Amino acid sequence: MSEKNLLEVKGLKTYFHTFKGVVKAVDDVSFEIKPGEILGIVGESGSGKSVTSFSLLKLVEPPGVVEAEQILFDGKDLTRAGEKEMTKIRGKDISMVFQDPMTSLNPLYTIQKQMEEVLILHEPGMSKAQRKERCIELLSAVGIPNPKERLREYPNQFSGGMRQRVIIAIALATNPKLLIADEPTTALDVTIQEQILKLMKKLVRENHTALILITHDLAVVSRMVDKINVMYCGKLVETGTTEDVIKRNAHPYTEGLLNSIPKLYEDRERLDFIPGMVPNMFDLPAGCYFAPRCKYCQEICRSQQPQMREIAPGHKAACHFPLIREKAEGEVE
Repeated sequence: MSEKNLLEVKGLKTYFHTFKGVVKAVDDVSFEIKPGEILGIVGESGSGKSVTSFSLLKLVEPPGVVEAEQILFDGKDLTRAGEKEMTKIRGKDISMVFQDPMTSLNPLYTIQKQMEEVLILHEPGMSKAQRKERCIELLSAVGIPNPKERLREYPNQFSGGMRQRVIIAIALATNPKLLIADEPTTALDVTIQEQILKLMKKLVRENHTALILITHDLAVVSRMVDKINVMYCGKLVETGTTEDVIKRNAHPYTEGLLNSIPKLYEDRERLDFIPGMVPNMFDLPAGCYFAPRCKYCQEICRSQQPQMREIAPGHKAACHFPLIREKAEGEVE
């Protein structure tokens, strides 16, 4: 029997009303994730990845307006939840890891104080000794040596990679059911990125925590996630298992992202790139938003917006002429 979805998002829309017009930052996006599953949300800057996560947590402020047919989390419809209920859910059942650890940690407080704040808020029954023990346990779990001594230190005494480990420890303090990581390794060097991603994957698997990993890097998610959502200009353009999206990508935008990844086994003077620019969100094309940059574009693409449709079981794409091309084994590393 298939496990029930932990999160079901249907028809999510997040619009920003400005003096220049309306920006459809997230436009009719639907997806789901099961407990213990890792979902990657991929796309260029401005595609709506981060706004999607903020919308789920009701962290979008005016002039933003969030609407959805349904955001069902663990049996609760978050569209009907008030601020008091959302405050309990944030940090307790749903935690978030942000891109820059320096903006997530207060430089004036010790690591212990900042870790304990989450426990005081969401685990009020814990004693002071229990909180400290939990903090030591968490720092040890994320690979920080001498955790008992390091609790007394301040963020500036930690390297960038170690600060991000602290953020992950804080996010996992209450054993959340869902962890959202928004570009969690962008500010780190390549070797540290790999360590952090492996650590997150290990911890979520051990705790059966669902993870939404938001990134612009398809190479990262291809090694990390179970499913991939590809976004472009606020819309979901392709979704499926990692194998489907990487090896049998159906949308030209996904193909372009994959072709721009450096490959060790190829000797190329220049990397491939997607021609043109992301359209102005105040002046989007009438048909497919990707049409001006698409080498497969035909007349219908310029006039009619494609709808998301199933290409194969569990694999969907919003394209009038979906590509189905089996990639060679090892083509994407």
